[in-house]
Amino acid sequence: APEPISTSDPGARHAADFAMQVHNELSKNEYAFRIIRIESASFEMFPPSRVEYFLTAEVGRTVCRNEQGLNPSGCALQSGADAKTVVCRFVVLAVPNSSVPSHLLEDQCQ
Repeated sequence: APEPISTSDPGARHAADFAMQVHNELSKNEYAFRIIRIESASFEMFPPSRVEYFLTAEVGRTVCRNEQGLNPSGCALQSGADAKTVVCRFVVLAVPNSSVPSHLLEDQCQ
């Protein structure tokens, strides 16, 4: 069963950033979204070296256009009538400290 970890855990933060990047790349939204805060994080180890991260995050629409390769962390959030925030559940499979790419297994936002 997944074990809770701190929302500021470096592995959880890295997994959340990766999930947000893939979410934006797959999204048809005109504007990119970025993580406002990670609400909960847990992980499960799969020997020998895989980790599955389970994350719930509040994300918001930014003023930056959703373009390939954009890092939305430096983008301001939209305000006023354009402001939109949603809660997303991400599941990321990662191999820490390796060049093996992570995989986004679940991406549900509402």
